[in-house]
Amino acid sequence: WYDLNNEKYYQGGTDIVVKAPLDVIPMFAQAGSVFPINDGEIGFNKNNEERGLLVYPTIGEGYSTELFYEDDGESLNYKKGVYSYIKTIMKTSEDKVEFDVSIDGRYELPYKNITLYFPACENRNIFVNGIKINSDEPYTIQLETLD
Repeated sequence: WYDLNNEKYYQGGTDIVVKAPLDVIPMFAQAGSVFPINDGEIGFNKNNEERGLLVYPTIGEGYSTELFYEDDGESLNYKKGVYSYIKTIMKTSEDKVEFDVSIDGRYELPYKNITLYFPACENRNIFVNGIKINSDEPYTIQLETLD
């Protein structure tokens, strides 16, 4: 498990005690999970939408996939098949993390990039869609390269 407040990793199957002052909500992400986030300013202007993915790799051997549904959120066009999925596949081993992102569907996403965030404690080699990246900073994928 990853502590979302400090990105510290905790081995599963153990009991832990964390401080929970009134201004901090204890939150944890299971290793192998991916969370979509709105990475831009919150508002009603769809032209300024940005997406991010919080990626929490499994320690050691692991495999996970996620599908994130997207549509315009306003019309009934999804009934006509106008929607898309962001698909992620994560394979982990003792020495590397392979993370692949693809887009599938007929809905044109209202953003041009997806930024990936890996935990600060992640020290393995990370490959995104086959490209080795620096995990010390967020990595941005341009959607036009995913077609």
